[in-house]
Amino acid sequence: MISFMEAYVSNDLVSVTDLFTPDAKLMINAVDLTFSELTAVFSEGHNYFKNICQENRDSNTLHYDVTGNIFTHCWYTWKATSIKTGEELSIRGYAWMK
Repeated sequence: MISFMEAYVSNDLVSVTDLFTPDAKLMINAVDLTFSELTAVFSEGHNYFKNICQENRDSNTLHYDVTGNIFTHCWYTWKATSIKTGEELSIRGYAWMK
């Protein structure tokens, strides 16, 4: 999770392609995406924002004995500066991987 987040911040998601299987189910707000689509969407933000960072990361991995599922959850604060307005933004976010 942290490697993926760092690749996003540096706008180099191609470097973490090997973290995902070809049949991985990727979603943003309930919209299914391919890895290429996800990369394009995340990279697009770098055209509108500079100094993108994710602070106050708190991640944990949970192993569910009954189902055998493993989930990694991450909470973070996304920060960036609008290229157009110069406004600094700070948004609390959450992501998970199974």
